[in-house]
Amino acid sequence: MIREMFNRQLAAIAIAAALLGGCGIDNTGANTVGTNLLEVSSQPIIDIDADTMRAVLGDKVGPTDPVFGIKSYRVVYRTHDDFGNEVNASGLLSVPVPTAAFLQARPDYTMSIVSDQHGTIFSDEEAPTTAALATHQPDPIATAFTVMAGFVTLQPDYIGFGASRGFHPFLQEKSLANSVVDMITASIKFANQAQLPINGQIFLCGYSEGGVATLDAAKAIEASHPELHLKGVAPMEGPYDMNLTFSGVFASLLDQNSSNDQFPYPVNAFGGDIVYAFGKTYGIDLETMVQPPLPTLFPTLYNGEHTDADFAAQLPDDKNDFFQRAFVIDFMTNPDNVLKKAVIENSPIDWQPTTPTRLYHCKGDPVVPIQIAQVSAARMGVDVIQVDSDAQLLGHRECAVPAYTLVVGWFDALRSGN
Repeated sequence: MIREMFNRQLAAIAIAAALLGGCGIDNTGANTVGTNLLEVSSQPIIDIDADTMRAVLGDKVGPTDPVFGIKSYRVVYRTHDDFGNEVNASGLLSVPVPTAAFLQARPDYTMSIVSDQHGTIFSDEEAPTTAALATHQPDPIATAFTVMAGFVTLQPDYIGFGASRGFHPFLQEKSLANSVVDMITASIKFANQAQLPINGQIFLCGYSEGGVATLDAAKAIEASHPELHLKGVAPMEGPYDMNLTFSGVFASLLDQNSSNDQFPYPVNAFGGDIVYAFGKTYGIDLETMVQPPLPTLFPTLYNGEHTDADFAAQLPDDKNDFFQRAFVIDFMTNPDNVLKKAVIENSPIDWQPTTPTRLYHCKGDPVVPIQIAQVSAARMGVDVIQVDSDAQLLGHRECAVPAYTLVVGWFDALRSGN
């Protein structure tokens, strides 16, 4: 869904203006990881030289702006799900390929790593490796970070997509953090074996669900992975406080004076995904949470094979037809409600980062209101960056391009020591 929002040309126009031209020469020491881990296989998918990419970008880049070629690989690695089971997962690793002239001018050139966590998707066709295998072309995110800014870009598929296609534990902290951290570790092993000049700098960003995954991973790295050197963390448009998110959805159902019971797509698809995924992981009976026929519909609808149109056509767009009222009342009034405890447990806002961290959000987003970012940031002791202006508010999808523009510029400044 969010991936579809990106038009390559629009992203190139927006991001080119933000780049400062630095290419990661601030070397903080290469990451090293154990050799008993993680990478299962790597498959080359994309190989496009710098001249071709410059021709593709055309006048979207200036004549003196560096443009890199790109080589992308489907990396399969081992990780763990929420139950501690070891599974195969996959992700896309994209490496910048500098020109000979660039290397002659910058013999000390090294590469920083950015792991970008994708937004909410429902079809496996939208997963980074699946999409790359279908097109053999870089998507706008890899174009921005790798081709135009010279980062090694990682794009995990997450458990449930790509090599681990099946049930996706939507917004669940352990599996999301594991997917990202283990992808980073496997990619560092790949880079070291390929003798790529990585410099030890790791950046994290992500959009929507990817924003939550970004905080999940940053929290895990700061707590348990001193061998990984985080330089900057930039989640965008994520529902970080899921208790507040659900409370906002449910409040109108308990307000007899409220007429705001609409539950349009994509909000209903997000809500259903949370209910289905958490119900499956935490053993909560779907029939107690949602109305018929949803308990029997969800297992087939959320199987990675359906499009946005399927969700829009099959899910009710009124909260009264979606949720069981008794469950809503229990969620709002009972602190021991199982789903309530589960979403609180999986909301990655119960820590204070030491890595520079900014939450990027649009004030005009009706799907994930900016208040969620503001409350989360206050608890974590970090800043919220409003992406849109009060004069031109942007929705959840429309926020993506300007948000990524700001993030690329910030990461570029951080890697150069600014």
